[in-house]
Amino acid sequence: WFSERGAISWLGQQPLEEGVDGDDSNMDYFAVDIPPSADLSTSSIANFDGVESSSVRNYGDVMKSRTQSALLATANGLLTFHRTHRFCSKCGSATAQIKAGSARKCTNEECKTSVYPRIDPAVIMLVTSPCANYALLGRKASWPSGR
Repeated sequence: WFSERGAISWLGQQPLEEGVDGDDSNMDYFAVDIPPSADLSTSSIANFDGVESSSVRNYGDVMKSRTQSALLATANGLLTFHRTHRFCSKCGSATAQIKAGSARKCTNEECKTSVYPRIDPAVIMLVTSPCANYALLGRKASWPSGR
């Protein structure tokens, strides 16, 4: 199921969480794009316990740590980038992954344009009172009442 259309990207290295096999070394994280049509039961992935295929949205509220949430968001963003930038925007030729999956480059020898994923930082904040019993909520003035 992994073909030239698939993508694999290195997400970085993080220290192992305390208590994991008593090891204080680092762990490398990778994101792999598995198409929905892939039959995981016939692949080597089926040999790992607890592996299942699911939408990213199913895991957003059950992450055990901020690191896991950040890795999931980074993986989702990089894999979306690879799915949507398979062809060069300047000449239309196919692109290929470079820099451990953090960029793509046009395969046309005359073009060789590199493209990088967009970085769109986003934050969600809740302004609370000092006692933490109240939250400041706002709404756009032009929205209908009650929205």
